[in-house]
This record gives sequence, structure tokens and C-alpha cells, in this order.
Amino acid sequence: MLERLKKRGVRIGIVSDFHYPLRPHFEHDGLASFVDSYTLSFEHMQKPDPGLFQITLEQFGVMQRETLMVGDGARRDGGAASVGITTLILPQVPNSTRRGLDVVLPLLNRS
Repeated sequence: MLERLKKRGVRIGIVSDFHYPLRPHFEHDGLASFVDSYTLSFEHMQKPDPGLFQITLEQFGVMQRETLMVGDGARRDGGAASVGITTLILPQVPNSTRRGLDVVLPLLNRS
């Protein structure tokens, strides 16, 4: 999905409450070239603090209405919605099950 989004010119940011750098993991998995920005709780503030999502908007120089947040937890990722970002919360599923990311591209086509 990251590759497909990147080919469409979508800029991708990771907003995470992990407490360690994620870039090395993305590099190890061959995904780092698809990510433009990392906003991590241990560097700023803890999710769901809306400020964490605001930092990412500022990094990209975009408005809330131009942004889609895709997350996996309403409590943690709800901070995006609280600052006006359209927010898609994917269901919790076992690792071997599809997450539902296939709905992202059609959502982008509506804009």
C-alpha cells in the first residue's frame, strides 16, 4: 500500500507512540523510501495529544482537510480527529489477516 500511495504522489508520515526510533525498522524491511516523515511520541508528546498530529501537519505544510490519518486505535489515534484530520481507524485483527488498507485508495479518489 505504501508503494501504491507513493506512486500517486501521496506524502506519507508515521505518527507513532512507540518509544524508540522506527526508521531503522522501516529501512530493514525496505519501506523507508516510502516514508517522508516520522513524528514519534518519545521525541515530542504522547498520543493521543493533538499536538503530535499538529506537528506532522506543520512538517508537511498541509491543512487538516488535506490529510488522512490511518490508525489502529480509536483512543490513541483520535487525537488526529480532534484537530480536524479525517481519521480512518482500522479494525484490530490477527497478524495474518488483512487490515483493510484497501479502502485507502478509494478514499483518496473522492478528493
